[in-house]
Amino acid sequence: MELLPCGVAAITGGAGFVGMRLAQKLAAAGQSVVLLDLRPPAPGWQNRFSAEVLAKDANVQSCGISGQDSQNGGAGGFPSQAKVSFRQADLRRLGDLLAGFQGVDTVYHVASF
Repeated sequence: MELLPCGVAAITGGAGFVGMRLAQKLAAAGQSVVLLDLRPPAPGWQNRFSAEVLAKDANVQSCGISGQDSQNGGAGGFPSQAKVSFRQADLRRLGDLLAGFQGVDTVYHVASF
């Protein structure tokens, strides 16, 4: 399943349920992800991006990584820790948006107010 070209994806509302699930799918496909949200994710959120968790999405293929690839070091061929980061941002403020989207290639808007 091809998602989008490789690069850095930002997810507005990334700390919420839908944002986290989308981030897992993108990370499983090998995409770097930036979570943007007003409030930080729940404690332990990084554990959702371990190689073992991402291997459950082994049917996702993109960015040169697949569940069958074993040269990336983690379970099922996934990196031991996906490149997922969090940036606190208020989407109602232009300065926060500009800072949050710096270096981002794709934006998924799933935030709600």
